[in-house]
Amino acid sequence: MEIQLNGNAYPLDKECNIDDFLSKLSIDKTKVAVELNKSVVPKDKYSVIKLAPVSYTHLRAHETR
Repeated sequence: MEIQLNGNAYPLDKECNIDDFLSKLSIDKTKVAVELNKSVVPKDKYSVIKLAPVSYTHLRAHETR
Protein backbone atom coordinates (compact mmCIF):
# COMPACT_ATOMS: atom_id res chain seq x y z
CA MET A 1 0.00 0.00 0.00
CA GLU A 2 1.11 3.55 -0.69
CA ILE A 3 0.14 6.74 1.09
CA GLN A 4 0.36 10.01 -0.79
CA LEU A 5 1.73 12.70 1.52
CA ASN A 6 2.03 16.18 0.04
CA GLY A 7 2.38 14.67 -3.43
CA ASN A 8 5.02 12.09 -2.49
CA ALA A 9 4.37 8.36 -2.25
CA TYR A 10 5.33 6.52 0.94
CA PRO A 11 5.06 2.75 1.27
CA LEU A 12 2.99 1.42 4.12
CA ASP A 13 3.49 -2.26 4.84
CA LYS A 14 0.66 -2.59 7.35
CA GLU A 15 -2.37 -0.71 8.63
CA CYS A 16 -1.51 2.07 11.06
CA ASN A 17 -3.08 5.22 12.47
CA ILE A 18 -2.20 8.78 11.46
CA ASP A 19 -0.20 9.30 14.67
CA ASP A 20 2.01 6.27 13.93
CA PHE A 21 2.49 7.31 10.31
CA LEU A 22 3.57 10.83 11.25
CA SER A 23 5.95 9.42 13.86
CA LYS A 24 7.43 7.02 11.30
CA LEU A 25 8.29 10.05 9.15
CA SER A 26 9.55 12.10 12.14
CA ILE A 27 6.79 14.68 11.65
CA ASP A 28 5.80 16.51 14.83
CA LYS A 29 2.03 16.11 15.03
CA THR A 30 1.73 19.28 17.13
CA LYS A 31 3.11 21.34 14.24
CA VAL A 32 0.94 20.10 11.37
CA ALA A 33 -2.65 20.01 10.28
CA VAL A 34 -3.70 16.80 8.53
CA GLU A 35 -6.16 16.46 5.68
CA LEU A 36 -7.23 12.93 4.79
CA ASN A 37 -9.12 12.40 1.53
CA LYS A 38 -10.16 16.07 1.44
CA SER A 39 -11.33 16.23 5.08
CA VAL A 40 -9.41 17.92 7.89
CA VAL A 41 -8.66 15.53 10.75
CA PRO A 42 -8.80 16.90 14.32
CA LYS A 43 -5.55 16.26 16.22
CA ASP A 44 -7.40 14.28 18.89
CA LYS A 45 -8.38 11.75 16.18
CA TYR A 46 -4.83 11.05 14.89
CA SER A 47 -4.47 7.99 17.12
CA VAL A 48 -7.94 6.67 16.21
CA ILE A 49 -8.14 7.05 12.42
CA LYS A 50 -6.53 4.15 10.57
CA LEU A 51 -4.72 4.38 7.26
CA ALA A 52 -5.63 1.22 5.41
CA PRO A 53 -5.63 -0.10 1.85
CA VAL A 54 -8.37 1.72 -0.02
CA SER A 55 -8.73 2.93 -3.56
CA TYR A 56 -7.85 6.51 -2.60
CA THR A 57 -5.79 7.54 0.40
CA HIS A 58 -4.33 11.01 0.23
CA LEU A 59 -2.81 12.65 3.26
CA ARG A 60 -1.63 16.24 3.53
CA ALA A 61 0.34 17.65 6.41
CA HIS A 62 0.40 21.43 6.56
CA GLU A 63 2.81 23.12 8.92
CA THR A 64 1.07 25.25 11.53
CA ARG A 65 2.49 27.85 13.84
